Amino acid sequence: MGVIERLLVGRCDETRERLSDIADGEAGGIRGWRARAHLARCELCQAAYESLVRTVERLRALGDTDRPPSSGSVADAVVERVRHEPPAG
Repeated sequence: MGVIERLLVGRCDETRERLSDIADGEAGGIRGWRARAHLARCELCQAAYESLVRTVERLRALGDTDRPPSSGSVADAVVERVRHEPPAG
């Protein structure tokens, strides 16, 4: 990859800092463009992005339950729910 291409595409570290913004559709400006360009080419960052999206989807699904939490702690409720979830796959 040449110098100009590296400048246009970005790097893993800066892309990973913006994965949440990309997932939310809020990665604007040149940095957002560079991160999206890098994400389109980098399998490692794509895997991290897909993992983030799956995690957010599962966390949102936790809020869809009608079951009251088993204790007063939100963290305990999340752990309890995750223990009862079938494995992904």
